[in-house]
Amino acid sequence: MEGDNISNSQQNESKVYFVIGPSGCGKSKICGHIEKKHEDVCHYNLDEEIEKICGVKASEYLGSNGIQKFGRRSIEAVEKLNCDGHKIILIDVGAGSQASQEFRDFIANKCMLLITAENKECHNRILKGRNDERSFEGYCNDEFSDKRKELYEKASVQINTTGKDIEESVGELMNKLGIKPGVLSENGK
Repeated sequence: MEGDNISNSQQNESKVYFVIGPSGCGKSKICGHIEKKHEDVCHYNLDEEIEKICGVKASEYLGSNGIQKFGRRSIEAVEKLNCDGHKIILIDVGAGSQASQEFRDFIANKCMLLITAENKECHNRILKGRNDERSFEGYCNDEFSDKRKELYEKASVQINTTGKDIEESVGELMNKLGIKPGVLSENGK
């Protein structure tokens, strides 16, 4: 086998975290910064992994195939991820995967990190940086549905990025994970 996949990660002592939260809270940006600061951290954006499997944008696949098939593709993408000896794996879970009941069931008993922010701040971030024109009400209905809130409540680690710059948010999450830049601490295992 070329490398260790997520299914084998426990026997290889990798710690896998599913990073959840509403769109615009900073999941991708924070995970990417942590990966750059820490040699033993690997960050996967689940939507990008789905795109590799399907050959189309994740949003297009979701729109064409529905949430049930998208959830199955999300699980398939996770199972194909390669740990390559990293001690910490951060899997950035997009809104489509979080909306799938099958995927929520798949990660229900796994380590989850919740990154969140005040609803209006998240909505403003997606209006500025993405092709997402949902109204504030539509955004809140999608991102904070009862099922999503139930998932968020299962997270073992949580940070709120409201009013914080990226470095402050990255530092807070690294501290909660027990890691320092470039070095894996004992409680980061």
